[in-house]
Amino acid sequence: MSGNNSAETTKVPVIQYRDQMVELRERILADVVMIGEIPSPTFEEERLGLFLCDRFTEEGLDLVTADEVNNVTAIIEGTDGKNKILVAAHTDRIWDASMDHAVSVTSDSLVGPGIGDNALGVAALTSLPYILKHLGVELKSDIVLLGASRSLGRGDLEGLR
Repeated sequence: MSGNNSAETTKVPVIQYRDQMVELRERILADVVMIGEIPSPTFEEERLGLFLCDRFTEEGLDLVTADEVNNVTAIIEGTDGKNKILVAAHTDRIWDASMDHAVSVTSDSLVGPGIGDNALGVAALTSLPYILKHLGVELKSDIVLLGASRSLGRGDLEGLR
Protein backbone atom coordinates (compact mmCIF):
# COMPACT_ATOMS: atom_id res chain seq x y z
CA MET A 1 0.00 0.00 0.00
CA SER A 2 1.36 3.38 -1.01
CA GLY A 3 1.38 6.30 1.42
CA ASN A 4 -0.78 8.39 -0.93
CA ASN A 5 -3.33 5.68 -1.68
CA SER A 6 -5.95 4.82 0.91
CA ALA A 7 -7.29 1.84 -1.04
CA GLU A 8 -5.71 -1.48 -0.25
CA THR A 9 -4.16 -3.35 -3.13
CA THR A 10 -3.30 -6.99 -3.34
CA LYS A 11 0.03 -7.75 -4.92
CA VAL A 12 0.40 -11.08 -6.63
CA PRO A 13 3.94 -12.38 -7.08
CA VAL A 14 4.95 -12.30 -10.74
CA ILE A 15 6.13 -15.90 -10.46
CA GLN A 16 2.50 -16.96 -9.87
CA TYR A 17 1.43 -15.34 -13.15
CA ARG A 18 4.34 -16.93 -14.97
CA ASP A 19 3.32 -20.37 -13.75
CA GLN A 20 -0.30 -19.76 -14.83
CA MET A 21 0.88 -18.53 -18.24
CA VAL A 22 2.49 -21.92 -18.95
CA GLU A 23 -1.04 -23.31 -19.07
CA LEU A 24 -1.84 -20.91 -21.94
CA ARG A 25 1.22 -21.71 -24.03
CA GLU A 26 -0.52 -23.95 -26.58
CA ARG A 27 -3.33 -21.46 -27.19
CA ILE A 28 -0.93 -18.56 -27.70
CA LEU A 29 1.35 -20.59 -29.99
CA ALA A 30 -1.67 -21.72 -32.02
CA ASP A 31 -2.67 -18.09 -32.55
CA VAL A 32 0.87 -17.16 -33.63
CA VAL A 33 0.92 -20.00 -36.17
CA MET A 34 -2.57 -19.26 -37.54
CA ILE A 35 -1.82 -15.54 -37.82
CA GLY A 36 1.57 -16.21 -39.38
CA GLU A 37 0.03 -18.42 -42.04
CA ILE A 38 -2.57 -15.86 -43.18
CA PRO A 39 -1.07 -13.75 -45.96
CA SER A 40 -1.69 -10.05 -45.31
CA PRO A 41 0.39 -7.83 -47.54
CA THR A 42 -0.25 -4.11 -47.19
CA PHE A 43 -3.67 -3.24 -48.66
CA GLU A 44 -4.73 -6.94 -48.46
CA GLU A 45 -5.34 -7.40 -44.73
CA GLU A 46 -9.00 -8.47 -44.98
CA ARG A 47 -8.50 -12.19 -44.19
CA LEU A 48 -6.41 -11.43 -41.13
CA GLY A 49 -8.95 -8.81 -40.08
CA LEU A 50 -11.70 -11.44 -40.24
CA PHE A 51 -9.58 -13.76 -38.09
CA LEU A 52 -9.19 -10.98 -35.49
CA CYS A 53 -12.93 -10.28 -35.51
CA ASP A 54 -13.64 -13.98 -34.99
CA ARG A 55 -11.16 -14.30 -32.11
CA PHE A 56 -12.44 -11.16 -30.38
CA THR A 57 -16.05 -12.31 -30.77
CA GLU A 58 -15.16 -15.77 -29.39
CA GLU A 59 -13.81 -14.03 -26.29
CA GLY A 60 -17.10 -12.17 -25.84
CA LEU A 61 -15.65 -8.71 -26.41
CA ASP A 62 -17.91 -5.76 -27.06
CA LEU A 63 -17.87 -3.42 -30.00
CA VAL A 64 -15.84 -5.64 -32.33
CA THR A 65 -15.60 -3.69 -35.58
CA ALA A 66 -13.72 -3.59 -38.85
CA ASP A 67 -13.61 -0.39 -40.86
CA GLU A 68 -13.30 0.30 -44.59
CA VAL A 69 -9.49 -0.13 -44.56
CA ASN A 70 -9.59 -3.34 -42.48
CA ASN A 71 -8.60 -1.89 -39.13
CA VAL A 72 -10.10 -4.12 -36.44
CA THR A 73 -10.98 -2.84 -32.99
CA ALA A 74 -12.44 -4.42 -29.88
CA ILE A 75 -12.80 -3.33 -26.27
CA ILE A 76 -12.03 -5.18 -23.07
CA GLU A 77 -14.21 -3.28 -20.65
CA GLY A 78 -12.64 -2.06 -17.44
CA THR A 79 -14.40 -1.77 -14.11
CA ASP A 80 -14.98 1.99 -14.45
CA GLY A 81 -14.08 2.72 -18.09
CA LYS A 82 -13.10 6.34 -17.45
CA ASN A 83 -9.73 5.86 -19.11
CA LYS A 84 -8.67 3.94 -22.19
CA ILE A 85 -5.48 2.00 -22.85
CA LEU A 86 -4.68 1.40 -26.53
CA VAL A 87 -2.88 -1.82 -27.46
CA ALA A 88 -2.08 -1.90 -31.17
CA ALA A 89 -0.25 -4.12 -33.62
CA HIS A 90 0.08 -3.74 -37.37
CA THR A 91 -1.60 -6.45 -39.40
CA ASP A 92 0.15 -5.97 -42.72
CA ARG A 93 3.36 -7.65 -43.83
CA ILE A 94 5.91 -7.09 -46.55
CA TRP A 95 5.58 -10.63 -47.92
CA ASP A 96 3.47 -11.16 -51.02
CA ALA A 97 0.38 -13.37 -50.76
CA SER A 98 1.83 -15.80 -53.33
CA MET A 99 4.77 -16.63 -51.05
CA ASP A 100 4.65 -19.75 -48.86
CA HIS A 101 3.52 -18.58 -45.42
CA ALA A 102 3.89 -21.95 -43.67
CA VAL A 103 5.16 -21.77 -40.11
CA SER A 104 7.46 -24.47 -38.73
CA VAL A 105 7.13 -25.22 -35.05
CA THR A 106 9.86 -26.93 -33.05
CA SER A 107 10.31 -27.36 -29.31
CA ASP A 108 12.18 -24.06 -29.09
CA SER A 109 11.28 -21.97 -32.14
CA LEU A 110 8.72 -20.74 -34.62
CA VAL A 111 10.07 -20.12 -38.12
CA GLY A 112 8.23 -18.48 -40.99
CA PRO A 113 7.84 -15.20 -42.80
CA GLY A 114 6.39 -12.52 -40.58
CA ILE A 115 6.61 -14.35 -37.26
CA GLY A 116 8.61 -11.55 -35.63
CA ASP A 117 7.02 -8.84 -37.78
CA ASN A 118 4.22 -9.08 -36.87
CA ALA A 119 2.49 -12.38 -36.11
CA LEU A 120 3.72 -12.22 -32.51
CA GLY A 121 2.35 -8.71 -32.05
CA VAL A 122 -1.03 -9.59 -33.53
CA ALA A 123 -1.16 -12.77 -31.42
CA ALA A 124 -0.62 -10.59 -28.36
CA LEU A 125 -3.83 -8.77 -29.32
CA THR A 126 -5.84 -11.96 -29.82
CA SER A 127 -4.43 -13.56 -26.67
CA LEU A 128 -4.73 -10.63 -24.28
CA PRO A 129 -8.46 -11.06 -23.50
CA TYR A 130 -7.96 -14.79 -22.91
CA ILE A 131 -4.88 -14.21 -20.74
CA LEU A 132 -6.54 -11.57 -18.55
CA LYS A 133 -9.62 -13.75 -18.09
CA HIS A 134 -7.50 -16.81 -17.25
CA LEU A 135 -5.44 -14.88 -14.70
CA GLY A 136 -8.52 -13.22 -13.19
CA VAL A 137 -7.10 -9.77 -13.88
CA GLU A 138 -9.51 -6.85 -14.20
CA LEU A 139 -8.40 -3.31 -14.90
CA LYS A 140 -10.24 -0.10 -14.10
CA SER A 141 -9.49 1.28 -17.56
CA ASP A 142 -10.93 -0.07 -20.79
CA ILE A 143 -8.42 -1.70 -23.11
CA VAL A 144 -8.91 -0.84 -26.76
CA LEU A 145 -7.39 -3.51 -29.01
CA LEU A 146 -6.43 -2.33 -32.51
CA GLY A 147 -5.24 -4.43 -35.42
CA ALA A 148 -3.94 -1.59 -37.59
CA SER A 149 -3.87 -2.08 -41.35
CA ARG A 150 -1.81 -0.30 -43.99
CA SER A 151 1.17 0.44 -41.77
CA LEU A 152 4.12 -0.55 -43.93
CA GLY A 153 5.64 0.95 -47.07
CA ARG A 154 3.03 2.58 -49.32
CA GLY A 155 0.50 2.10 -46.51
CA ASP A 156 2.29 4.96 -44.73
CA LEU A 157 0.60 4.26 -41.36
CA GLU A 158 -2.85 4.91 -42.88
CA GLY A 159 -4.52 2.48 -40.51
CA LEU A 160 -3.25 4.34 -37.47
CA ARG A 161 -4.35 7.69 -38.83
